[in-house]
Amino acid sequence: MRSVVLGLVLSLAFAAPASAFFKCKSWVKLDDAGKRELLEQRIDQVLTGNVAQQYGVDKVRMRQCLERNVSDMRAQFDGICAEGKRASMQALNDKFERYIWNCVGRRR
Repeated sequence: MRSVVLGLVLSLAFAAPASAFFKCKSWVKLDDAGKRELLEQRIDQVLTGNVAQQYGVDKVRMRQCLERNVSDMRAQFDGICAEGKRASMQALNDKFERYIWNCVGRRR
């Protein structure tokens, strides 16, 4: 079961086009509403992809879980980008993938 969940998380995370990846350079230019919109767009991209359907993800629960975490994601991303040039180019995407992992692995 754990390997199926891991495969799902990795597939969901990499199913989106490169333009969907987060970048600090563009993140720091957004206001709070823009950051929220970007996160919601990325959530939509993850959940509308074929991978989510292939693995039988409960899209409603997954969306609810991810949307509950949007404020926390925004704060985490702000913190990562505040590191300036020390911030890893991949750090925002890695953090987003962890949220996916937590929501996929969450059981009622």
